[in-house]
Amino acid sequence: MDNVIIPKTIPEKLLYSTVRIVGTINKEANSVGTGCLFRIISDHGEYNDIEIIVTNKHVVENSKGLELFFHEGKENDKGQILPTGKSLSVEIDGYSNWWFPHPVEDVDLGILLFKPIRKLIVEHLKKTIFQQWLDKSFIRTDVELTRETSVGEDILMIGCPVGLWDDYNNFPIIRKGISSTHPAVNFRNRSIGVVDVTCFRGSSGSPILTYGHSEGNKTDQAILLGILSTGSTHISGTEILLKPLSTVWKPLSLNEQMIHLGFYIKAKEILRLAAVVIAKEISGK
Repeated sequence: MDNVIIPKTIPEKLLYSTVRIVGTINKEANSVGTGCLFRIISDHGEYNDIEIIVTNKHVVENSKGLELFFHEGKENDKGQILPTGKSLSVEIDGYSNWWFPHPVEDVDLGILLFKPIRKLIVEHLKKTIFQQWLDKSFIRTDVELTRETSVGEDILMIGCPVGLWDDYNNFPIIRKGISSTHPAVNFRNRSIGVVDVTCFRGSSGSPILTYGHSEGNKTDQAILLGILSTGSTHISGTEILLKPLSTVWKPLSLNEQMIHLGFYIKAKEILRLAAVVIAKEISGK
């Protein structure tokens, strides 16, 4: 029997906190991206809590349908949901009522409501999902980031670079880099930050976190910096181009080179967008 990873450390939990997103563009082409599982506890009561999948606008909005990949769970005799080591997927054709793009056009962020997707899986597939949630405790204000982070720190990025993933265990790929700009400042006066890590198609929507672990004092903590959106390439004889990472395989031209910088939407925008969604859910609109 294969080993089943029961998450204990934050990096292990991150294996279960992302979703592979495959979008159907047309009969010949699919797109691949990553989503991040996030739960927000509402101040308006448990009924208004929301569970969401955070990703980029450009991952979802050109797709006619979506296929999402989750981890199967099973309840033990103590009432706990544990991973089985198996994966499950669900196809969604009509998701417009579940999709909320960020209201600011140049903020490449959007969320899918998770509860209707889980209901679909339970009712139609008769399956249970095992997941690990990121939440507000992983996010810091800019003032807190000034105190708790610095530039040049190690970061982790979790996703599916070039569409690559462990399709047997349904695990994403974790990559390591460093923060290239201070997380507390807005790069070029926009709500984005920069990391030094190789970013390929399929990495769009990947959560980026600082992570610190010390065996001596048993600390294990992470800060969600944001969601990867944009990569950068240099074309010989021209300026550096910043553009959303392609979700469809497109080879680089012979004179186009990646410069291994990624640009992420800052995590505070997740909370801003979630507040809009909660307000709409409460109003019933």
